[in-house]
Amino acid sequence: MNTKHLYNSPIGEIQFECSETHLKQMAFVSEKNKDVFTEPSTALAKKIIRSLEDYFLKKQTFPSIPLELQGTSFQKAVWKLLANIPIGESKTYAEIAALYGNPKGVRAVGTALGKNPVLIVLPCHRILGSYGALTGYAGGLEKKRWLLEHEGYPIQKTLAL
Repeated sequence: MNTKHLYNSPIGEIQFECSETHLKQMAFVSEKNKDVFTEPSTALAKKIIRSLEDYFLKKQTFPSIPLELQGTSFQKAVWKLLANIPIGESKTYAEIAALYGNPKGVRAVGTALGKNPVLIVLPCHRILGSYGALTGYAGGLEKKRWLLEHEGYPIQKTLAL
């Protein structure tokens, strides 16, 4: 049986859904899609809460959390590439496409990243546009900027002239 839980992060509420053995979904919650949530009672739900707390306190990245993700084989392959990007580093959509083996598949990579079911755990916020541009993030660009800065990635501030 799957349960939904809510975590109040410094940048907004995060909803996650898990079974007793696998994390299935994690996303920022908007007012319009709030659902029924339960107190974390399984060992995995408690581990996910502890992991979120540690992440936001800058203690560590996410430990190995078993995932059960729904998606195409291409999406899963792209999501797997995200797991190898360390904190404080980034890749571009083009670099991910090249790592996948299709340098011209930039748009397909962007589409797959947009379907990432476990934001933060699979760090699609570490993917940037050409020349380091902050583009596309299901949680919103301000959250993407915050997460990157939180992880120590040097964000260039754009001056409005």
